[in-house]
Amino acid sequence: MALQTGRPVRLALTLEETFQAGRRLAARVTVRSGFNSDGVIAFQDINADYLIGAYADIATRVVEKASYTGCGPYRVPNARIVARALLSHTTPSTAFRGFGVPQMSWAIESQMDAAARTLGLDRVEIRLRNLPKKGEEFIPGDTPCDGEWHEALEKAARAIRWDQPLPDGHGRGISLGLKISATYASAYSILRMHQDGSASVLTGTSDMGQGARTIFSQIVAQELGIDPSQVTVVMGDTSVVPYDTSTSASRSTVVMGTAIYRACQEVKAQVARIAAETYSLDEEKVVVGDGVLELPQGVRRFGEVMQDHFGSTRGEIIGVGSFVKKKTPGHPLSGKTTFYELSCNAAEVEVDRETGMALLTDFVVVGDIGRALNPQHVEIQDTGAVIMGLGHSLSGNMH
Repeated sequence: MALQTGRPVRLALTLEETFQAGRRLAARVTVRSGFNSDGVIAFQDINADYLIGAYADIATRVVEKASYTGCGPYRVPNARIVARALLSHTTPSTAFRGFGVPQMSWAIESQMDAAARTLGLDRVEIRLRNLPKKGEEFIPGDTPCDGEWHEALEKAARAIRWDQPLPDGHGRGISLGLKISATYASAYSILRMHQDGSASVLTGTSDMGQGARTIFSQIVAQELGIDPSQVTVVMGDTSVVPYDTSTSASRSTVVMGTAIYRACQEVKAQVARIAAETYSLDEEKVVVGDGVLELPQGVRRFGEVMQDHFGSTRGEIIGVGSFVKKKTPGHPLSGKTTFYELSCNAAEVEVDRETGMALLTDFVVVGDIGRALNPQHVEIQDTGAVIMGLGHSLSGNMH
């Protein structure tokens, strides 16, 4: 219509139509694995066909990133991964939680269980024998393992009572999932500290429920020594706020959060300079803390320094921060992952042998997340992911 009319065209969908406009990529994954007698992986040969639908959209990137870590979080000395993005007449597919990884993980983790049965090994033990140690490179030339991943597996196994006998009709399962984050990124932020010590931060991140506003407020509040309620987070169109590549790949806290942190450092440096000017001091005698300056004549809060400096004319300090990770020529994903996301999930299910009805009686998720800036947010994120995963696994049909 746009081509025919030469005018912009907006497509307005009903709620029902939005559910038909995009979907998770369907996938057919075939895995052939070789193991040594001690359960250590010798090789994996993986073929994955992803059905991307009638239009490519971002689906080809989904296939790239999912297949790049197709062997999961394991040491695989010899691997061949062939992935295809297949066009069809079906509904277009797009990015969906996990970005193609759940489809691949389902196959790899099922293969690990099959290998454990064949070799007579416990399903937890065979995974422990193949997990890399922290600092160990397990994808050639890429970011080494950045966590104690075995701890996630061991904690999940304990929490689900892995070694305890099962009641009749019950079964337990355990699995690992690995996702890479942003491989290249540009994120910029502007921080304005006002005369009363309050602050506004401008960012191109979109808060879609992940809690980015809260995290950004926390970072600014801690660095400037103010209450989070004194921080205003402005998110919007990049005609108003600084540029951000995207809100994806779990990058908001790490990538944009770092840009905001750096903007805070610039503001703190400026406060120190105006304090030296206002109180006729050498800058070396100004010690900068979180929200306070230690001066020879005593401690001053940032807001006090601002008021003393600007007086009735009022004014503000502006800091700019950025996080830029350029593309790496020749890398399959244009760059190494900034960090890994590892999750271990364990479930206990009761199955009625006569009807086939399944009842989830217990579920445990353990994530290797590094430092949690907001533990409650982490718990909510994990809970939401679990509920979505259960829906996808147990009732993922659209009628």
